[in-house]
Amino acid sequence: MSNKHIYMLAFDHEVQFDEVFASGATPTAGERELIRQVKKVVFKGVRKAVKDGVPIENAAVLVDELYGADVADEARESGIAYSMPVDPPVGGVILPANWQESLKRYQPTWAKPLLWYNVEGDKDRNAGQVERTKVLQDWLHNNDQKLLLEILVPAERHQVEATAGDQKRYEAEYLPRLITAAMEEIYSAGIRPEVWKVEGVPTVEGSKAIGGVAKATGADCLVLGRAADAATVGQWLSLAGSTDGYRGFAVGRTIWQQPVVDWERNRDDDRLIEEIAQRYRQLVNAFNGNTIELERSGSTNGR
Repeated sequence: MSNKHIYMLAFDHEVQFDEVFASGATPTAGERELIRQVKKVVFKGVRKAVKDGVPIENAAVLVDELYGADVADEARESGIAYSMPVDPPVGGVILPANWQESLKRYQPTWAKPLLWYNVEGDKDRNAGQVERTKVLQDWLHNNDQKLLLEILVPAERHQVEATAGDQKRYEAEYLPRLITAAMEEIYSAGIRPEVWKVEGVPTVEGSKAIGGVAKATGADCLVLGRAADAATVGQWLSLAGSTDGYRGFAVGRTIWQQPVVDWERNRDDDRLIEEIAQRYRQLVNAFNGNTIELERSGSTNGR
């Protein structure tokens, strides 16, 4: 566990960028190039935020290889930490093809697998994901690279029914317990991430429980946005920022979604850079106990 904050802008999304730019079912070659271009502009927004006062040692990005390869190279050259996903197809437990070659090529600060993990869910699926993560972890440790482990907890039907379908009640009563149980179970299976990336929760008690497990495992903990609106993300970050065990956030669409949609229409690089920098700084402020006021954020979602 470190004492260094990590403020990570997540824009490793591929499908979500396809949805913004594709004129058909899948993006054309030209549209794919536009996505690569806009991701580089988004990264310029992070660099502007650093220039405007976010400490470079705390800044970080999460980018994909398909559209964000140039960003990964630029981050490395500029001294900004960066993570890259090592995820199988949705619902799978097999590592993607050529993952070792990609990690050797890009040398990310952290490799990030995603586990869909509910301790009361499919035991075989959980076990398969743990085994896949062990393979990755062993390779990372043998190659002097670090593991950032993202956990998402898909609700089981009986859990939803137990709260009568009340999402807020589920998030307050069930989700913190399921997150901590997943972290403990995964850790007990031999997985040792340097950083946990977990869902935000709405209560002080839940936040303390998650932070406590992170601290007990010797790892840092980041809050992800989980497709929530900006006000909700701000609440989670304020709670996490005042809770031992948390070191920052890894949030995406709350920051970039609407500005990127606007850019697709107007191609205004300067405006996109300014909006990304501003929204990113506001989340940094929220984590550090300052007011969050994201412009036009009522309908944006974040991860």
